[in-house]
Amino acid sequence: GALINALWLLIGLIRRGSYKPAAGWATFIMQVVAASALLAVFLMWANSAFPWSRMPGEHGWRVMLMAMILLGSAVIYFGAIWASGLKLRQFFRR
Repeated sequence: GALINALWLLIGLIRRGSYKPAAGWATFIMQVVAASALLAVFLMWANSAFPWSRMPGEHGWRVMLMAMILLGSAVIYFGAIWASGLKLRQFFRR
């Protein structure tokens, strides 16, 4: 819902002429969408590859597995962002 609201706000601001996107936004959005899609594929695989509901008494194993998946998610997402040419320093103000 928040993304839809933000999209409608963006459309309204552009139509009023209150906001004009700078060059490079389309490329940035495509880089983020591609990395997010790759992450979604990995997470869907992880969800189907491990029987989460059949590990009720194995709390240590589930915690370790979840930590490994979270670490893998970060590596995949930021690796895809880096491979697409986006520099992480662009996210931080100087």
